[in-house]
Amino acid sequence: KKLILPDFLQRDIRHGALHGLKAFNDQPLLKQTKTVFDMIAEHQNQVAELKGIKPQDDDWLCLQYQRAKAALQASGIDLAPCMNDTLAGNFMLNAERQIRLVDFEYASNNDRHYELALWFGEMFFSDEMELALIEDYFGQVSAQTVARIKLNKALADIKWSTWAMVQHAV
Repeated sequence: KKLILPDFLQRDIRHGALHGLKAFNDQPLLKQTKTVFDMIAEHQNQVAELKGIKPQDDDWLCLQYQRAKAALQASGIDLAPCMNDTLAGNFMLNAERQIRLVDFEYASNNDRHYELALWFGEMFFSDEMELALIEDYFGQVSAQTVARIKLNKALADIKWSTWAMVQHAV
């Protein structure tokens, strides 16, 4: 069964999906590395080439992006194989209630915190759910991990909004 957003309200499904993501993230690195920074740069270049429309506060957003990028790069990127496409429909549930990941079209080495941030943002998990998932994934919750995920959530929003600018221009 292809999962939908309400399925992730069930704790066993949510944590089963997390374990599937972690198993993928814990594999040896893939051949391709494409971080969220690479993705944003790619879309920014596409917007420029297409002469796409940018939001009025684009300069401010770019400044915030550069600040977040500098902070994350200074603290080190935790490269891991990532799906980079954690939509609900990319998680399947079999008859034994095991979760399977599908659709690795955008998979690359990226920061594992971005993978979690992207998934958390797409699922609209509550803060309590996110903290429980962070503890399950890392074995503990630290202020640094929570901060990295929050920054990566903002980066995911920048990445996908820049992608939308490209789509609007084509």
